[in-house]
Amino acid sequence: MNVIAAGQAARHAVVARQDAMSMGFAAQLAASRTDETRQAAEQLVASTLVMPILSQMRQDPFRTEMFHGGFGEDAFNQQLDTVLSDRIVKGSHFSVVEAVCRRIAGKNSSAKTNGTTELTKGTQVNLHG
Repeated sequence: MNVIAAGQAARHAVVARQDAMSMGFAAQLAASRTDETRQAAEQLVASTLVMPILSQMRQDPFRTEMFHGGFGEDAFNQQLDTVLSDRIVKGSHFSVVEAVCRRIAGKNSSAKTNGTTELTKGTQVNLHG
């Protein structure tokens, strides 16, 4: 009887270990999907919100030749704007990025109650003015 019980216990331990490994894999897969979603949202915000602001700043009528970078600046300003906008979005926590992440992932974490929308962490926004 002890040999059979030990064999069953060993089998249960193997199954439990396989379940734990598969749950770990599922967690890793979910984390990688979340990271990919976040990167996509950051790229979207950088290219649609931040880059136009940077390019508009370069066309400022009050800029002077004293701080002009010459031909190099003219040739590579688009690439510089791309790098700067990516770094700006990654370095700061835009709430727009979080909203885009939720929208891309299909997870709307807000619940509507009595004319207000409860956001994460208990904050509320009045939708009726």
